[in-house]
Amino acid sequence: MPNTTTAFLQKWLNISDYDLALNSDFEHEALHHNVDLTRKYYALVVKSSIENTSYNYNLSFMLDSYRCIFIFNEYYDLDSFLAQLAPNQLVGIGTPHFDLSRTIKEALEALCFSIADAENPIVYFDSIKRFNPLINSNLAYPELRQFFDRFETLYGDTILLDTFWASVLNNHNFTKTAHSLHVHRRTVEYRLNRLHELTGYNPRNIVDCIALISAYVRWRTKNLSLLLNELQSISDSMLPRDRIY
Repeated sequence: MPNTTTAFLQKWLNISDYDLALNSDFEHEALHHNVDLTRKYYALVVKSSIENTSYNYNLSFMLDSYRCIFIFNEYYDLDSFLAQLAPNQLVGIGTPHFDLSRTIKEALEALCFSIADAENPIVYFDSIKRFNPLINSNLAYPELRQFFDRFETLYGDTILLDTFWASVLNNHNFTKTAHSLHVHRRTVEYRLNRLHELTGYNPRNIVDCIALISAYVRWRTKNLSLLLNELQSISDSMLPRDRIY
């Protein structure tokens, strides 16, 4: 049985999902949990490599055994919270909304792009939202996407793919990409040349780069629908008598 905070967040999520009207009971419950419904809130999702990791923050609930969702008001200073996270924890952060469901979904999408071995495994939805239309677009390169699925098994890691992605985020400026990865510029050039050799797609060619970006985005978000379904199941687990109409 969920604790009172989890139950409250579950109700809030259900209200957001189905655009239900608030009643005075829920508003009083929100005040009890120090939630000001006149403010926007944003979600932060942490994925730990250890099951059921505990955190020192109350307004949160577990999506599954490894992913915990935290809710912060738009003025909350995250630095103290982020400082308690272990280096191996992946983080996705949504943008502030009145719609709780929307910011959680954004945070889950951002989490898909968080890389364990990166210098900074924290990804903000704002940094990747321009790629969102590619997730469900008709611009698909299934053979390339499938190759990405096998990449770690074939070559031991995904460093070539992640270097390519870093170059995309840095607008193909190799100097900035090298700085963000803490490697030499020539290392970036070597990795991109190697990716070209392995895939047949040249990251420096605009048409080939579009194919690589599309395949990378689909590869990174391949489990997003499963996460969204988990979130929906939490919302839908509200009993009819518990819903706010």
